[in-house]
Amino acid sequence: MTDTNDYFDEDNYTALARLTQARAEDINLITTALTAGFDLLPSKARLYEGRTTYCGDDTGAVNAAVVTAPYTIALTDGCRLRFRPVATNTGAATLNASALGALAVVTFAGAALTGGELLLSAFVDVAYNSTGNHWRIVNPLIDVGTITTFDIDGLAAQTSPSEADTVAIYDVGLSAKRKVTLANVLALNQTAEQGDLVLRSQLYAGA
Repeated sequence: MTDTNDYFDEDNYTALARLTQARAEDINLITTALTAGFDLLPSKARLYEGRTTYCGDDTGAVNAAVVTAPYTIALTDGCRLRFRPVATNTGAATLNASALGALAVVTFAGAALTGGELLLSAFVDVAYNSTGNHWRIVNPLIDVGTITTFDIDGLAAQTSPSEADTVAIYDVGLSAKRKVTLANVLALNQTAEQGDLVLRSQLYAGA
């Protein structure tokens, strides 16, 4: 028989005819083929938790990631993987997935990495692109740009905020005060942490 798929191969057993007695060994062959097919499926936990493409921790080095996919993969367009880098990249980087070769990792737009796009222990999603024969980041970090310093002490409370008003923030890494405008925050279209920079969700009323 020729009716096969990725999970169940009918050529591995003798088809049973209707209205005839079946031998135990023929039934066992069908059961074995079904079991083999189910064994190819992701575990229930991986499906429920959305980890069907998760490769775990990178076992390579800085700028040279190495991972093993949880299933057999091929370098086909859209093949997607998730992993945690062993180190933050300092420049151009490569990814060797399941020993298929070290290929360049590029930005969402297809540009070479320059440093800081892959963060230590931060999950990164990549997809294979056959046109460039590279892995393209599909969950890029958002650059909030340069934040200037200023003294927030003594600022007047804002009772009618406008987009030109400043929002107080605090750089945990440098233990220093910073500012952005409401327009900057609206442009980000998000309320989130970006590295060590934490945006406070209200105007600083002065203290």
